[in-house]
Amino acid sequence: PSRVTLLLFILDPLPSFLTGEVYSTFQVDCKEFMDNNMYCTRESNPHCASNGVTYGNKCSFCKAAK
Repeated sequence: PSRVTLLLFILDPLPSFLTGEVYSTFQVDCKEFMDNNMYCTRESNPHCASNGVTYGNKCSFCKAAK
């Protein structure tokens, strides 16, 4: 998936982060991150939410969504 996203940004003259366009939407399964004793790592794998906020990774997205 990240290769496809990168390719779209390279080929699109006005990437979605400039125009606000969304190429696809899907539901993220956050079950693995619902434990309050679990902390997120700092790896970079951006997840863009429907509210316009981009989270650093799936874990931080899921923690903010609960």
